[in-house]
Amino acid sequence: MTGKSCSAGCLALFGAFFLFCGLYNLFSELAVGLFLAFFGAVPLLGAWSLLKSDRADNAARVQRVRQHKERALLQAAAQNHGVLTPAMAAMSGVVTVAEAKTLLDELAGAGFCAVDSDANGNLHYRFDFGQSASVSGGANLSPEQWVTAMSQRRMTGDAAAAGTVSNLGDR
Repeated sequence: MTGKSCSAGCLALFGAFFLFCGLYNLFSELAVGLFLAFFGAVPLLGAWSLLKSDRADNAARVQRVRQHKERALLQAAAQNHGVLTPAMAAMSGVVTVAEAKTLLDELAGAGFCAVDSDANGNLHYRFDFGQSASVSGGANLSPEQWVTAMSQRRMTGDAAAAGTVSNLGDR
């Protein structure tokens, strides 16, 4: 539970108490009842605002963690000449094998890499570092430059501009 959630809970309890007291006194003493009800509603609105802000912060945190993991996968692919397995990705220490497989499947589904297999049927994911024409206007990129370009385009959701890496089965 974060600090914002605790604060929101305290505000909500405080507001609910005063709102209840205000509504209870509303019929016997109108002015006091309205006063208490108002001072009960304000903390409730503050609590709602804090919870909403906390959810946005959590969503941003989850996105940053995902970007970090995805970047680690792309760097591992760059270090392995564009070929990566979930086990190789897990060796980076940033992701587990299951997380690596999930992320690699998502990247393949979005067209950022191709799924291929060797003669034994072992799956591997191939990132085409040679497809730099659509990434940088034809310049030949180093693996680190490609990782940076792909990471930026992946984070903006621009799979088409990141390169036609799904047509890699021709190698």
